[in-house]
Amino acid sequence: MALAKKKTAKKSPKRSKKNRSYDNSTRQEKVEKSQTRIIEAMVQFLVERKGGDVKIDELAKRTKISQRTIFRFFTDKTALLEATDAYLQSYLQAGMSQVTELSFRGFVKQVFTMFERNESLVMAYMFSPFGQNARDLFRKKFNRILLDRILAEKPMQMNKERERKLALVVSLVNAKLWYDIRTDFGYSGAEIGETVEWAVDALLEKI
Repeated sequence: MALAKKKTAKKSPKRSKKNRSYDNSTRQEKVEKSQTRIIEAMVQFLVERKGGDVKIDELAKRTKISQRTIFRFFTDKTALLEATDAYLQSYLQAGMSQVTELSFRGFVKQVFTMFERNESLVMAYMFSPFGQNARDLFRKKFNRILLDRILAEKPMQMNKERERKLALVVSLVNAKLWYDIRTDFGYSGAEIGETVEWAVDALLEKI
């Protein structure tokens, strides 16, 4: 008696696992865009309130991103302020690097136009209640660059009196001066730059 042949089930071909790298990268892009929206909203609030308190529910309303999602991206308000400060510094340093290769006088003239072109970022940076130490370090580094540029173009034997006078010259190139003159007198960044250039020229002639 012949044995009945067992039917062997046909194995279905293995489905290759789909490469999910594209999905992951797309998801990451969405996360980064949402984080940027939150930070940019924080920047707007800092400008509007001149550094006043900003509540998370206000950010959620303006960005249309839930508070829960905001706290998933930033563990607390301090983390959000740190991220905002880093965002501001990166943009302003990038903008500053575009003009630091100019001569000192050219730099003075152009930097105030740069302040105006990046108005909201500069104002938020000035008003931000967080990152004061980082701003102080950036300012000292900035002053050192300006001082070295002056001495490269106008070599001189340094003494205490000249150091004080050069400190005054360098201190004229700052965002706070731009903001005060623009607010009080309504001049543009280009006009302020030309005026500060004139003042710097007059002072350097006397040193």
